[in-house]
Amino acid sequence: MQLPLLRQLQKRKWIIEMSKYKIADMRLAAAADFGRNGKRVADIGTDHASLPIYLVGNGFSPYAVACDINIGPLNAAKHNIASAKLSDKIDVLLTDGLNGVDSYLPEDIYILGMGGELILRIIDESEYTRKSGVRLILQPMTHANDLRSGLYSNGFDIVDETLVRDRDRVYQIIVAEFDGVKRSATDVELWLGKKNIKKGGSDLNNIAGVYARALKKKIDGCANSGSVDPETVSLYEQFKLLSESMEMGNDCT
Repeated sequence: MQLPLLRQLQKRKWIIEMSKYKIADMRLAAAADFGRNGKRVADIGTDHASLPIYLVGNGFSPYAVACDINIGPLNAAKHNIASAKLSDKIDVLLTDGLNGVDSYLPEDIYILGMGGELILRIIDESEYTRKSGVRLILQPMTHANDLRSGLYSNGFDIVDETLVRDRDRVYQIIVAEFDGVKRSATDVELWLGKKNIKKGGSDLNNIAGVYARALKKKIDGCANSGSVDPETVSLYEQFKLLSESMEMGNDCT
């Protein structure tokens, strides 16, 4: 069970500070929180292997495979893994998406820092993501709504999610597992996440306001050309209403 937000943040900062192997930022730390102790890990688009080194080096995971489509980042990952003296517990794999990853038998699969549409393509192209016991920990940089929509329509349950502020940006982290049940959601739920809306908080208010302002700008631009999309207007009004209701709730506390 997830801890209340303040305690989550305090725990996360404490773990980062006390860990032998450090992690780069709060975004990665938040994603790492959703990993299950003792599970084998795959990090897709690993870059410098910061996440696998953190998880394996601190004993959260017994083994990881660090994957990337480009040789440069993978060489950097290999160097960092060797420097951390973890080459016997972390392999590297040059691959596109999840191709060939199934042979490493990962149980927790991280796909972080990519566009939501690309993350969805990677998931769709791999039957392994539908295997019982496999957890997907996802962090879309864009198109979180398309990612959630694709997950729901393809039989994945979003078992948990969170919003995390790192520097001046709020990131969405989505945790999904396949159960074969197709689900539906409103447009606002696809953009923000059902569980995030239920949890509430200042980060939800912030990101709802960001979306509302972006949609208002789009509506104003379309109005100048005389072609305003009613669905865009409806979505804007829902975001605006959610943001305003949360601000009123904060004023009453």
